[in-house]
Order: sequence, then C-alpha cells, then structure tokens
Amino acid sequence: MEASLIPLSTRPKRIRMPHIHWKVVAYMRSLRETYPGIGKEKIKPLLDAYCEKEGLKTISISSIGNTMKRHHLFLHTTQKVYHDPSSGWAHRKTTEKRTKVKHSPKPKEFGYVISDTIGRITDGIKDYFYNAMEIKSRFALTLHYKRLSRKTMQEFSEQFQMIYPGEIHTWQTDNGSENLGDFHKYLKKDGILYPRCPKDQCLH
Repeated sequence: MEASLIPLSTRPKRIRMPHIHWKVVAYMRSLRETYPGIGKEKIKPLLDAYCEKEGLKTISISSIGNTMKRHHLFLHTTQKVYHDPSSGWAHRKTTEKRTKVKHSPKPKEFGYVISDTIGRITDGIKDYFYNAMEIKSRFALTLHYKRLSRKTMQEFSEQFQMIYPGEIHTWQTDNGSENLGDFHKYLKKDGILYPRCPKDQCLH
C-alpha cells in the first residue's frame, strides 16, 4: 500500500487558542483557592460581575470549564490522612458484616421472613406499602404508610410479629435505607438474624 493512502489525523497542526485575559484567569484561580469545590456554573455570575467591574469581556460557562482544565485550576486545600491513628478515618465506625444470601431462601423450618417496600406516586403524593411474608407458611402482611424510614420499618416489623403465630428467627430485606442502622440494631436486640441480601438476588 502506498504511504500516501494511509489515513492520517485531520486535526490541524496549529489550532486556535482562546484569548482569555490574564486577570480573568487570576480571578478564577483566587476563587478556586478560596472555594476548592466551586464549579463553573457558580463561578459564572461572580466572574460576570468581576468582568463588568474591570471592563473585561465575559466568557461562557463552557469557556470557564475549558479554562479551568487548561490552567489546572483544580486545587485542594486539605488532604485525607488514612494511616494517621489520630485521624477521623482511624476512629470511624466500620459497617458490621452480615451473612450474605446468594440465592432465594428455601427454609425447612418456620420463622424465615422476607420483606420489601414498594413506593407509589399518585398525583404527586407518595405512598409506601410495606410487605413481609413468612416463606414456608406464606403468611403475609401489607401495610400502607406515608413515610419511608427506619422508624416506620421497625413499627411495621413489630406489627408483623404481633400477628404472626410463631417465632421469627430470620428477617431478610433488600438492604434499602429503611432497613439499615437502627432497624438492624432493633432486630439484633431481639435475637433475629439479619442476612445481607443484594437487591438483585433477594425476594425472587
């Protein structure tokens, strides 16, 4: 094949570079140094006011983003310390590991409950339906609540245990936010096993 037939990049060797006034770049740098997390959308109105005051030409939001990249205006004033024994990272609470459920449960004894929460929006109004079922007996309960919270989940669990004619040894959920934290502690206090169940594998 002739070398002249090999396709090459069509990108120009010399490309136009936007002419951003050095005062604009300096002002953006000062903003990023003072507020490291500020983004181009929030920089825009502040920069417009500065340009109007200095008699400079303002630039668009996309140009602000490109200028930040071109001049490396991604600054950080703090750095996380992972191995310092006195740091907050060393003293933060670790999540307690739970038994992982890889398949749908098929218990041979009564007392294994699975639960799930279904949300529904009607005319802008949210409703939540809490559901629980003891697998072997198929004993089930569904209650309607207006809130999705751990406190409500605990209340629902208490209602289920009050009417279920037996003892519960396992309560399995889909790890939604309403099932963690205080609700986990509540089940643990009652001696109920709370296995970890990935959302895409439980309640099949």
